[in-house]
Amino acid sequence: MAVSQTQENIIQLLKCCGITQGAAMAIMFMLETEEQQETMLDWMINQNEPPTEEALLTKAVEITE
Repeated sequence: MAVSQTQENIIQLLKCCGITQGAAMAIMFMLETEEQQETMLDWMINQNEPPTEEALLTKAVEITE
């Protein structure tokens, strides 16, 4: 399965945030569309500090609702 540039950027930022692999996989599975992925990436980039695992998971749920 090919990974888009947006997906690769999200994965790299998730690694920088230090979240667990399971949480990172859950977030990537939740973000099904390119639009959802771009929304998540924009949100992550605009944070003043690296978001916590809980904040990342919460945001991913909000985006997909």
